[in-house]
Amino acid sequence: MCMKEIIADTILGVKVSFGFSMESVLHRIEAMLREPTKPHLICTTNAEFIMDAQKDSHFKSIINNASLSLPDGVGVLFAQYYLNGTKNIHNPLLKFLWGTLFGFLSLFKNFAVGEKISGVDLATEIFKLSAKKNYSIFLLGGWPKDLWGVPIKPAPFDMAQLTADTVKKLYPNVNIIGATSSFNRGPADDTVTVDYIKTCMKEHGIKELDFLFIAYNHKYQEDWYLRNAAKIPAKVGVGLGGTFDYLSGYLIRPTSYKFEWLKKIIMRPTKISRILRAFPLFPLLVFIDSTRK
Repeated sequence: MCMKEIIADTILGVKVSFGFSMESVLHRIEAMLREPTKPHLICTTNAEFIMDAQKDSHFKSIINNASLSLPDGVGVLFAQYYLNGTKNIHNPLLKFLWGTLFGFLSLFKNFAVGEKISGVDLATEIFKLSAKKNYSIFLLGGWPKDLWGVPIKPAPFDMAQLTADTVKKLYPNVNIIGATSSFNRGPADDTVTVDYIKTCMKEHGIKELDFLFIAYNHKYQEDWYLRNAAKIPAKVGVGLGGTFDYLSGYLIRPTSYKFEWLKKIIMRPTKISRILRAFPLFPLLVFIDSTRK
């Protein structure tokens, strides 16, 4: 395997590892499974993660201390490309013009800004790996929402279980030992959730869980894993946010990053405030930060 250079960089003080291909990520993750020393958290870091980390030092610390912080979003890749391209430019106006020109041209031309490692793609590849090597996986969280992004209660179906059923049809040998969206993401439900996961593990004769996929939205899912991984125990935890929506077929995944924001707004109009934070607020903060260096 030809390994790219892995660059651990920071965007607005948040660690992101650039240079991974999906193949090299999977090799790194399999190495984690062989390390019994500690649970490994994988963050799929996008612009929204970085923006929230600016006001939440605990969340920033979680990302910066994760075993992997992968660039899940072209905005993060563009930010690194901009910062590298303006490293030797000291005039703020020239920095702004360079970034504006690059952003405009990116609408019409594909730039080699690196490989995006999305939660959907990463989960899919781990499912494939599980089907080949029998790695155990548990799916936790997820919830169907209406057009306005409000959770539907009572839920018409269990999102995690629907995702598991859909994945098993695609990869019949995948070793998903359990799935549930029944429990709350807060500490009050930790004990009952862990007990349920351990019951599923016992039914499958498993003493250690290889992968725990958690779809509780960022901040909550990473915090849940750090609170509970050792109790299960679960070797590798991956925070997946709304990934179950796409893996289950509940939502259709946008196929092009250039119009991804528009499709997300059409599917869920209330996401507009979150999308505006990713653009234009995120690149604006990156620009302002770059003028201070």
